[in-house]
Amino acid sequence: MLHQISVWPIDRTTAQIYGELYTDLRRRGRVLSQVDIMLASLARQMDLTLVTTDLDFEALPDLKRENWVTPDPGSTTPPAPAP
Repeated sequence: MLHQISVWPIDRTTAQIYGELYTDLRRRGRVLSQVDIMLASLARQMDLTLVTTDLDFEALPDLKRENWVTPDPGSTTPPAPAP
């Protein structure tokens, strides 16, 4: 089962992006968990779209994200149609 899991390394670039996001959020009075900031950092670094229903990520409007469960006004694309 572990062969199906991808592990993305956290490197200096990820840490730099994390620091920038943390500082920006704090300056604006917004709070995200450390895990959420790390996920956002990895998504930004790797130019990925974050699939989530967590509305906390609205604090990062330039983060590409999609909600496959319910329509989200901040999502970059509409949710996938139900099967």
